[in-house]
Amino acid sequence: MLQNNPEALLENNPESESLFLFMDKLIFDLLIMTSENKQLIDLTKIYIRMLDLNPTQTINLINRRIII
Repeated sequence: MLQNNPEALLENNPESESLFLFMDKLIFDLLIMTSENKQLIDLTKIYIRMLDLNPTQTINLINRRIII
């Protein structure tokens, strides 16, 4: 999606919201408990690129993971 249609990540709609929430849970809740760190590093880099495209989702992440 980042390569073929990054514009889709700019929009704040239910589909992009679900994708950001999925990445959030995958990185912070599931992969963090694994011993395979390469996958975590790669997915974190992808998630950072996604967040760079959508400031609203970046603020949502900060609210969910840092402020609360």
